Amino acid sequence: SIHGCIVRNNLFNSGKGAVLVRRRGHAWIEGNEIHGLVHGIRCLTGAKIVVLNNRIHNCETSALFFRERSVGLVAGNHIFSNKEAGIDIRSCSDPIIQHNHIHSGKRSGVVVLDRGRGLVRDNDIYDNNEAGVYILYRGNPVVRHNRIWSGRAAGIAITEDGRGHISHNDICGMEWGGVDIRNGGNPVVSNNWIREGHADGIVIGEGGKGIVMDNDIRGNSGCGVWVLTIAKPVIYGNRIGESGDSGIAFVSNSDLHHDNQQLTSPVVQLDQDQVRPRPDKNTASAVNNIVFDNAGHGIHFCGNESLLIRANSIHSNKACGICISKPADITIQDNSVCRNDSHGICIELGSRASIHGNGVYGNKKCGMCVSGKGTIRENDVMSNGLHAIQIFGPGDPYVTHNRLESGHHNGVCIMENARGFVEMNEIFESRSRATF
Repeated sequence: SIHGCIVRNNLFNSGKGAVLVRRRGHAWIEGNEIHGLVHGIRCLTGAKIVVLNNRIHNCETSALFFRERSVGLVAGNHIFSNKEAGIDIRSCSDPIIQHNHIHSGKRSGVVVLDRGRGLVRDNDIYDNNEAGVYILYRGNPVVRHNRIWSGRAAGIAITEDGRGHISHNDICGMEWGGVDIRNGGNPVVSNNWIREGHADGIVIGEGGKGIVMDNDIRGNSGCGVWVLTIAKPVIYGNRIGESGDSGIAFVSNSDLHHDNQQLTSPVVQLDQDQVRPRPDKNTASAVNNIVFDNAGHGIHFCGNESLLIRANSIHSNKACGICISKPADITIQDNSVCRNDSHGICIELGSRASIHGNGVYGNKKCGMCVSGKGTIRENDVMSNGLHAIQIFGPGDPYVTHNRLESGHHNGVCIMENARGFVEMNEIFESRSRATF
Protein backbone atom coordinates (compact mmCIF):
# COMPACT_ATOMS: atom_id res chain seq x y z
CA SER A 1 0.00 0.00 0.00
CA ILE A 2 1.08 3.58 -0.67
CA HIS A 3 0.27 6.44 1.70
CA GLY A 4 1.74 9.59 0.25
CA CYS A 5 1.82 11.85 -2.77
CA ILE A 6 0.02 11.05 -6.02
CA VAL A 7 1.71 12.40 -9.16
CA ARG A 8 -0.56 11.79 -12.14
CA ASN A 9 -0.91 12.92 -15.77
CA ASN A 10 1.73 15.65 -15.69
CA LEU A 11 4.24 16.82 -18.29
CA PHE A 12 7.83 17.21 -17.06
CA ASN A 13 10.17 18.57 -19.72
CA SER A 14 12.49 21.07 -18.04
CA GLY A 15 14.65 21.11 -14.93
CA LYS A 16 16.97 18.65 -13.26
CA GLY A 17 14.51 15.85 -12.52
CA ALA A 18 10.82 15.01 -12.46
CA VAL A 19 10.21 13.32 -9.06
CA LEU A 20 12.44 12.73 -6.02
CA VAL A 21 11.14 10.45 -3.23
CA ARG A 22 13.37 9.86 -0.20
CA ARG A 23 13.59 9.26 3.57
CA ARG A 24 10.89 6.60 3.55
CA GLY A 25 8.57 8.78 1.54
CA HIS A 26 5.78 7.17 -0.49
CA ALA A 27 4.51 8.17 -3.92
CA TRP A 28 2.19 6.94 -6.65
CA ILE A 29 3.47 8.15 -10.05
CA GLU A 30 1.17 7.41 -12.97
CA GLY A 31 0.49 8.50 -16.53
CA ASN A 32 3.16 11.19 -16.75
CA GLU A 33 5.23 12.32 -19.72
CA ILE A 34 8.84 12.82 -18.57
CA HIS A 35 11.52 13.77 -21.07
CA GLY A 36 14.53 15.97 -21.68
CA LEU A 37 15.56 16.15 -17.99
CA VAL A 38 18.82 15.24 -16.27
CA HIS A 39 17.05 12.28 -14.66
CA GLY A 40 13.50 11.02 -14.48
CA ILE A 41 12.50 9.56 -11.08
CA ARG A 42 14.79 9.03 -8.07
CA CYS A 43 13.83 6.81 -5.13
CA LEU A 44 16.28 7.03 -2.18
CA THR A 45 16.81 6.09 1.49
CA GLY A 46 14.07 3.56 2.08
CA ALA A 47 11.41 5.24 -0.02
CA LYS A 48 8.58 3.31 -1.66
CA ILE A 49 7.04 4.15 -5.02
CA VAL A 50 4.57 2.82 -7.55
CA VAL A 51 5.41 3.90 -11.11
CA LEU A 52 2.69 3.02 -13.63
CA ASN A 53 2.13 3.75 -17.31
CA ASN A 54 4.56 6.64 -17.68
CA ARG A 55 6.64 7.61 -20.69
CA ILE A 56 10.19 8.42 -19.59
CA HIS A 57 12.65 9.21 -22.34
CA ASN A 58 15.58 11.31 -23.55
CA CYS A 59 16.99 11.92 -20.06
CA GLU A 60 20.66 12.84 -19.66
CA THR A 61 21.18 9.97 -17.18
CA SER A 62 18.84 7.13 -16.18
CA ALA A 63 15.06 7.19 -16.31
CA LEU A 64 14.66 5.63 -12.82
CA PHE A 65 17.09 5.32 -9.90
CA PHE A 66 16.64 3.12 -6.82
CA ARG A 67 19.14 3.64 -3.97
CA GLU A 68 19.64 2.83 -0.29
CA ARG A 69 17.10 0.06 0.35
CA SER A 70 14.32 1.62 -1.68
CA VAL A 71 11.49 -0.54 -2.98
CA GLY A 72 8.53 -0.24 -5.27
CA LEU A 73 6.68 -1.40 -8.35
CA VAL A 74 7.56 -0.22 -11.86
CA ALA A 75 4.99 -1.54 -14.34
CA GLY A 76 3.58 -0.74 -17.75
CA ASN A 77 6.00 2.09 -18.52
CA HIS A 78 7.59 3.06 -21.81
CA ILE A 79 11.25 3.85 -21.09
CA PHE A 80 13.45 4.70 -24.06
CA SER A 81 16.30 6.76 -25.53
CA ASN A 82 17.93 7.64 -22.21
CA LYS A 83 21.68 8.28 -22.10
CA GLU A 84 22.32 5.96 -19.14
CA ALA A 85 20.51 2.80 -18.03
CA GLY A 86 16.76 2.80 -18.34
CA ILE A 87 16.47 1.58 -14.71
CA ASP A 88 19.38 1.70 -12.22
CA ILE A 89 19.11 -0.38 -9.00
CA ARG A 90 21.79 -0.12 -6.27
CA SER A 91 22.65 -0.37 -2.57
CA CYS A 92 20.25 -3.11 -1.43
CA SER A 93 17.22 -1.68 -3.19
CA ASP A 94 14.65 -4.30 -4.14
CA PRO A 95 11.95 -3.15 -6.58
CA ILE A 96 9.67 -5.15 -8.88
CA ILE A 97 10.16 -4.27 -12.56
CA GLN A 98 7.50 -5.79 -14.80
CA HIS A 99 5.57 -5.35 -18.05
CA ASN A 100 7.69 -2.42 -19.24
CA HIS A 101 9.11 -1.59 -22.65
CA ILE A 102 12.75 -0.55 -22.17
CA HIS A 103 14.56 0.18 -25.39
CA SER A 104 16.86 2.35 -27.51
CA GLY A 105 19.03 3.37 -24.57
CA LYS A 106 22.55 4.66 -25.04
CA ARG A 107 23.67 2.26 -22.28
CA SER A 108 21.93 -0.76 -20.70
CA GLY A 109 18.24 -1.42 -20.30
CA VAL A 110 18.41 -2.39 -16.59
CA VAL A 111 21.55 -2.26 -14.42
CA VAL A 112 21.78 -3.87 -10.95
CA LEU A 113 24.87 -3.38 -8.77
CA ASP A 114 26.22 -2.71 -5.27
CA ARG A 115 24.08 -5.43 -3.61
CA GLY A 116 21.00 -4.30 -5.48
CA ARG A 117 18.34 -6.96 -5.89
CA GLY A 118 14.95 -6.73 -7.51
CA LEU A 119 12.61 -8.87 -9.57
CA VAL A 120 12.85 -8.10 -13.30
CA ARG A 121 10.11 -10.04 -15.05
CA ASP A 122 8.02 -10.04 -18.20
CA ASN A 123 9.59 -6.94 -19.75
CA ASP A 124 10.44 -6.20 -23.37
CA ILE A 125 14.07 -5.02 -23.45
CA TYR A 126 15.50 -4.30 -26.89
CA ASP A 127 17.72 -2.14 -29.10
CA ASN A 128 19.98 -0.95 -26.28
CA ASN A 129 23.64 -0.07 -26.95
CA GLU A 130 24.91 -2.11 -23.99
CA ALA A 131 23.62 -5.20 -22.21
CA GLY A 132 19.87 -5.55 -21.95
CA VAL A 133 20.31 -6.45 -18.26
CA TYR A 134 23.68 -5.71 -16.65
CA ILE A 135 24.56 -7.21 -13.23
CA LEU A 136 27.80 -6.38 -11.40
CA TYR A 137 29.43 -5.60 -8.03
CA ARG A 138 27.39 -8.12 -6.01
CA GLY A 139 24.11 -7.28 -7.67
CA ASN A 140 21.76 -10.23 -7.19
CA PRO A 141 18.41 -9.87 -8.97
CA VAL A 142 15.91 -12.41 -10.25
CA VAL A 143 15.54 -11.97 -14.02
CA ARG A 144 12.83 -14.11 -15.57
CA HIS A 145 10.27 -14.30 -18.35
CA ASN A 146 11.70 -11.29 -20.19
CA ARG A 147 12.01 -10.85 -23.94
CA ILE A 148 15.43 -9.42 -24.72
CA TRP A 149 16.31 -8.90 -28.36
CA SER A 150 18.24 -6.96 -30.98
CA GLY A 151 20.73 -5.36 -28.61
CA ARG A 152 24.14 -4.18 -29.75
CA ALA A 153 25.92 -5.97 -26.89
CA ALA A 154 25.05 -8.96 -24.66
CA GLY A 155 21.49 -9.84 -23.74
CA ILE A 156 22.39 -10.29 -20.05
CA ALA A 157 25.91 -9.52 -18.74
CA ILE A 158 27.13 -10.65 -15.31
CA THR A 159 30.56 -9.44 -14.22
CA GLU A 160 32.62 -8.08 -11.29
CA ASP A 161 31.19 -10.45 -8.67
CA GLY A 162 27.62 -10.18 -9.93
CA ARG A 163 25.15 -12.94 -9.08
CA GLY A 164 21.53 -13.47 -9.99
CA HIS A 165 18.99 -16.08 -11.05
CA ILE A 166 18.42 -15.83 -14.79
CA SER A 167 15.54 -18.03 -15.92
CA HIS A 168 12.88 -18.49 -18.59
CA ASN A 169 13.97 -15.52 -20.70
CA ASP A 170 13.78 -15.37 -24.49
CA ILE A 171 17.07 -13.82 -25.67
CA CYS A 172 17.24 -13.35 -29.42
CA GLY A 173 19.40 -11.65 -32.04
CA MET A 174 22.08 -10.09 -29.82
CA GLU A 175 25.31 -8.75 -31.31
CA TRP A 176 27.43 -10.36 -28.56
CA GLY A 177 26.67 -13.33 -26.35
CA GLY A 178 23.09 -13.91 -25.34
CA VAL A 179 24.48 -14.26 -21.79
CA ASP A 180 28.01 -13.05 -20.95
CA ILE A 181 29.68 -14.08 -17.66
CA ARG A 182 33.17 -13.01 -16.56
CA ASN A 183 35.36 -11.41 -13.85
CA GLY A 184 33.81 -13.21 -10.89
CA GLY A 185 30.27 -13.29 -12.25
CA ASN A 186 28.56 -16.31 -10.69
CA PRO A 187 24.89 -16.59 -11.70
CA VAL A 188 22.47 -19.46 -12.13
CA VAL A 189 21.33 -19.40 -15.77
CA SER A 190 18.50 -21.87 -16.34
CA ASN A 191 15.63 -22.64 -18.69
CA ASN A 192 16.30 -19.76 -21.07
CA TRP A 193 15.84 -19.75 -24.82
CA ILE A 194 18.98 -18.21 -26.34
CA ARG A 195 18.74 -18.10 -30.10
CA GLU A 196 19.73 -16.52 -33.38
CA GLY A 197 22.51 -14.36 -31.96
CA HIS A 198 25.14 -12.82 -34.20
CA ALA A 199 27.94 -14.27 -32.04
CA ASP A 200 27.97 -16.99 -29.34
CA GLY A 201 24.94 -18.10 -27.36
CA ILE A 202 26.69 -17.93 -23.96
CA VAL A 203 30.18 -16.50 -23.32
CA ILE A 204 32.01 -17.40 -20.09
CA GLY A 205 35.20 -15.35 -19.97
CA GLU A 206 38.10 -15.06 -17.55
CA GLY A 207 37.01 -15.56 -13.95
CA GLY A 208 33.46 -16.44 -14.97
CA LYS A 209 31.69 -19.10 -12.93
CA GLY A 210 28.15 -20.17 -12.34
CA ILE A 211 25.71 -22.87 -13.37
CA VAL A 212 24.37 -22.96 -16.94
CA MET A 213 21.52 -25.45 -16.80
CA ASP A 214 18.57 -26.64 -18.89
CA ASN A 215 18.77 -23.89 -21.50
CA ASP A 216 17.81 -24.20 -25.16
CA ILE A 217 20.68 -22.64 -27.12
CA ARG A 218 20.39 -22.81 -30.88
CA GLY A 219 20.86 -21.00 -34.16
CA ASN A 220 23.64 -18.69 -32.97
CA SER A 221 26.29 -17.63 -35.49
CA GLY A 222 29.24 -18.49 -33.23
CA CYS A 223 29.51 -21.28 -30.67
CA GLY A 224 26.57 -22.38 -28.58
CA VAL A 225 28.67 -21.95 -25.42
CA TRP A 226 32.18 -20.41 -25.48
CA VAL A 227 34.27 -20.93 -22.32
CA LEU A 228 37.70 -19.63 -21.35
CA THR A 229 39.12 -22.62 -19.48
CA ILE A 230 40.44 -20.57 -16.58
CA ALA A 231 36.73 -20.08 -15.86
CA LYS A 232 35.10 -22.96 -13.98
CA PRO A 233 31.43 -23.17 -14.94
CA VAL A 234 29.07 -26.10 -14.72
CA ILE A 235 27.32 -26.65 -18.06
CA TYR A 236 24.49 -29.10 -17.37
CA GLY A 237 21.41 -30.37 -19.12
CA ASN A 238 21.32 -27.90 -22.02
CA ARG A 239 20.18 -28.42 -25.60
CA ILE A 240 22.83 -26.84 -27.83
CA GLY A 241 22.33 -27.02 -31.57
CA GLU A 242 22.49 -25.45 -35.02
CA SER A 243 25.41 -23.18 -34.12
CA GLY A 244 27.67 -21.67 -36.77
CA ASP A 245 30.73 -23.05 -34.94
CA SER A 246 31.17 -25.72 -32.25
CA GLY A 247 28.39 -26.56 -29.81
CA ILE A 248 30.63 -26.05 -26.75
CA ALA A 249 34.15 -24.61 -27.11
CA PHE A 250 36.70 -24.51 -24.28
CA VAL A 251 39.71 -22.31 -25.11
CA SER A 252 42.86 -21.35 -23.22
CA ASN A 253 43.19 -17.70 -24.27
CA SER A 254 40.78 -14.95 -25.17
CA ASP A 255 40.76 -13.86 -28.78
CA LEU A 256 40.30 -10.39 -30.20
CA HIS A 257 36.58 -10.88 -30.77
CA HIS A 258 35.83 -11.76 -27.15
CA ASP A 259 38.35 -9.29 -25.65
CA ASN A 260 36.64 -6.46 -27.48
CA GLN A 261 33.37 -7.12 -25.69
CA GLN A 262 33.93 -4.48 -23.04
CA LEU A 263 31.11 -5.12 -20.64
CA THR A 264 31.92 -2.83 -17.75
CA SER A 265 30.67 0.71 -17.74
CA PRO A 266 33.37 3.40 -17.28
CA VAL A 267 30.93 5.43 -15.19
CA VAL A 268 30.22 2.48 -12.90
CA GLN A 269 33.91 1.67 -12.58
CA LEU A 270 34.60 5.15 -11.27
CA ASP A 271 31.78 4.71 -8.76
CA GLN A 272 33.19 1.49 -7.29
CA ASP A 273 36.55 0.25 -6.03
CA GLN A 274 36.49 -3.51 -6.32
CA VAL A 275 39.24 -6.10 -6.59
CA ARG A 276 38.72 -8.73 -9.26
CA PRO A 277 38.20 -12.09 -7.51
CA ARG A 278 40.38 -15.02 -8.44
CA PRO A 279 38.61 -18.00 -10.03
CA ASP A 280 38.22 -21.07 -7.90
CA LYS A 281 40.08 -24.31 -8.56
CA ASN A 282 37.24 -26.63 -9.45
CA THR A 283 37.15 -28.38 -12.81
CA ALA A 284 34.98 -27.03 -15.58
CA SER A 285 32.38 -29.59 -16.60
CA ALA A 286 29.94 -30.33 -19.40
CA VAL A 287 27.41 -32.87 -18.14
CA ASN A 288 24.14 -34.28 -19.50
CA ASN A 289 23.86 -31.90 -22.46
CA ILE A 290 22.41 -32.66 -25.89
CA VAL A 291 24.78 -31.20 -28.50
CA PHE A 292 23.62 -31.58 -32.09
CA ASP A 293 23.67 -30.23 -35.65
CA ASN A 294 26.48 -27.73 -35.06
CA ALA A 295 28.68 -26.57 -37.96
CA GLY A 296 31.89 -27.36 -36.04
CA HIS A 297 32.69 -29.97 -33.40
CA GLY A 298 30.11 -30.99 -30.84
CA ILE A 299 32.53 -30.25 -27.97
CA HIS A 300 35.90 -28.70 -28.81
CA PHE A 301 38.63 -28.34 -26.19
CA CYS A 302 41.72 -26.28 -27.00
CA GLY A 303 42.51 -25.16 -23.47
CA ASN A 304 45.09 -26.14 -20.88
CA GLU A 305 42.98 -26.80 -17.79
CA SER A 306 41.30 -30.02 -16.71
CA LEU A 307 37.80 -30.79 -17.96
CA LEU A 308 35.02 -33.30 -17.26
CA ILE A 309 32.80 -34.35 -20.19
CA ARG A 310 30.15 -36.77 -18.94
CA ALA A 311 26.77 -38.21 -19.92
CA ASN A 312 26.26 -35.99 -22.96
CA SER A 313 24.46 -36.92 -26.18
CA ILE A 314 26.61 -35.56 -29.01
CA HIS A 315 25.31 -36.24 -32.49
CA SER A 316 24.99 -35.05 -36.08
CA ASN A 317 27.69 -32.38 -35.86
CA LYS A 318 29.59 -31.41 -39.02
CA ALA A 319 33.05 -32.14 -37.56
CA CYS A 320 34.08 -34.42 -34.65
CA GLY A 321 31.76 -35.28 -31.81
CA ILE A 322 34.48 -34.48 -29.23
CA CYS A 323 37.81 -32.94 -30.25
CA ILE A 324 40.63 -32.42 -27.72
CA SER A 325 43.29 -30.39 -29.53
CA LYS A 326 45.64 -29.19 -26.78
CA PRO A 327 47.49 -30.99 -23.96
CA ALA A 328 45.34 -31.33 -20.85
CA ASP A 329 43.90 -33.87 -18.40
CA ILE A 330 40.45 -34.74 -19.71
CA THR A 331 37.80 -37.16 -18.47
CA ILE A 332 35.34 -38.31 -21.15
CA GLN A 333 32.82 -40.63 -19.53
CA ASP A 334 29.42 -42.18 -20.31
CA ASN A 335 28.70 -40.09 -23.42
CA SER A 336 26.77 -41.09 -26.52
CA VAL A 337 28.75 -39.87 -29.55
CA CYS A 338 27.09 -40.77 -32.82
CA ARG A 339 26.49 -39.82 -36.46
CA ASN A 340 29.05 -37.03 -36.58
CA ASP A 341 30.63 -36.16 -39.94
CA SER A 342 34.23 -36.74 -38.79
CA HIS A 343 35.68 -38.83 -35.93
CA GLY A 344 33.57 -39.63 -32.91
CA ILE A 345 36.32 -38.73 -30.40
CA CYS A 346 39.63 -37.16 -31.47
CA ILE A 347 42.48 -36.80 -28.95
CA GLU A 348 45.39 -34.85 -30.38
CA LEU A 349 49.06 -34.62 -29.47
CA GLY A 350 50.06 -34.42 -25.82
CA SER A 351 46.66 -34.81 -24.20
CA ARG A 352 46.09 -37.29 -21.40
CA ALA A 353 42.51 -38.50 -21.47
CA SER A 354 40.47 -41.00 -19.51
CA ILE A 355 37.87 -42.27 -22.00
CA HIS A 356 35.50 -44.58 -20.15
CA GLY A 357 32.06 -46.05 -20.73
CA ASN A 358 31.16 -44.18 -23.92
CA GLY A 359 29.03 -45.35 -26.82
CA VAL A 360 30.60 -44.24 -30.11
CA TYR A 361 28.42 -45.20 -33.08
CA GLY A 362 27.94 -44.40 -36.73
CA ASN A 363 30.49 -41.62 -37.16
CA LYS A 364 31.72 -41.11 -40.73
CA LYS A 365 35.42 -41.49 -39.93
CA CYS A 366 37.04 -43.32 -37.01
CA GLY A 367 35.25 -44.04 -33.78
CA MET A 368 38.29 -42.75 -31.88
CA CYS A 369 41.42 -41.12 -33.29
CA VAL A 370 44.16 -40.81 -30.65
CA SER A 371 47.64 -39.27 -30.68
CA GLY A 372 47.86 -38.64 -26.94
CA LYS A 373 48.12 -40.78 -23.84
CA GLY A 374 45.67 -41.98 -21.24
CA THR A 375 43.25 -44.86 -20.80
CA ILE A 376 40.53 -46.07 -23.17
CA ARG A 377 38.37 -48.63 -21.41
CA GLU A 378 34.89 -50.15 -21.39
CA ASN A 379 33.66 -48.26 -24.45
CA ASP A 380 31.38 -49.55 -27.21
CA VAL A 381 32.77 -48.38 -30.57
CA MET A 382 30.52 -49.64 -33.37
CA SER A 383 29.54 -49.05 -37.00
CA ASN A 384 31.91 -46.18 -37.71
CA GLY A 385 33.06 -45.43 -41.25
CA LEU A 386 36.78 -46.15 -40.74
CA HIS A 387 38.71 -47.85 -37.93
CA ALA A 388 37.15 -48.34 -34.52
CA ILE A 389 40.30 -46.92 -32.86
CA GLN A 390 43.19 -45.35 -34.74
CA ILE A 391 46.39 -44.46 -32.85
CA PHE A 392 48.85 -41.97 -34.36
CA GLY A 393 52.40 -41.36 -33.20
CA PRO A 394 53.50 -40.44 -30.64
CA GLY A 395 50.26 -41.68 -29.08
CA ASP A 396 50.68 -44.22 -26.29
CA PRO A 397 47.27 -45.09 -24.77
CA TYR A 398 46.19 -48.06 -22.68
CA VAL A 399 43.25 -49.71 -24.48
CA THR A 400 41.37 -52.31 -22.46
CA HIS A 401 37.96 -53.98 -22.02
CA ASN A 402 36.36 -52.25 -25.01
CA ARG A 403 33.87 -53.72 -27.51
CA LEU A 404 35.15 -52.74 -30.95
CA GLU A 405 33.51 -53.38 -34.31
CA SER A 406 36.02 -53.12 -37.13
CA GLY A 407 33.50 -52.94 -39.97
CA HIS A 408 35.23 -52.59 -43.37
CA HIS A 409 38.45 -51.38 -41.74
CA ASN A 410 40.54 -52.35 -38.71
CA GLY A 411 39.39 -52.79 -35.17
CA VAL A 412 42.58 -51.11 -33.94
CA CYS A 413 44.91 -49.35 -36.38
CA ILE A 414 48.32 -48.35 -34.97
CA MET A 415 50.16 -45.94 -37.24
CA GLU A 416 53.87 -45.19 -37.64
CA ASN A 417 55.69 -44.11 -34.46
CA ALA A 418 52.65 -44.87 -32.32
CA ARG A 419 52.74 -47.09 -29.27
CA GLY A 420 50.14 -48.43 -26.90
CA PHE A 421 49.05 -51.32 -24.72
CA VAL A 422 45.99 -53.10 -26.11
CA GLU A 423 44.57 -55.96 -24.04
CA MET A 424 41.35 -57.77 -23.13
CA ASN A 425 39.15 -56.10 -25.76
CA GLU A 426 36.39 -57.77 -27.76
CA ILE A 427 37.04 -57.02 -31.43
CA PHE A 428 34.67 -58.53 -33.98
CA GLU A 429 33.02 -58.41 -37.41
CA SER A 430 36.14 -57.71 -39.39
CA ARG A 431 34.93 -58.18 -42.99
CA SER A 432 37.67 -56.90 -45.27
CA ARG A 433 40.79 -56.09 -43.27
CA ALA A 434 42.71 -57.38 -40.29
CA THR A 435 41.54 -56.89 -36.74
CA PHE A 436 44.83 -55.07 -36.14
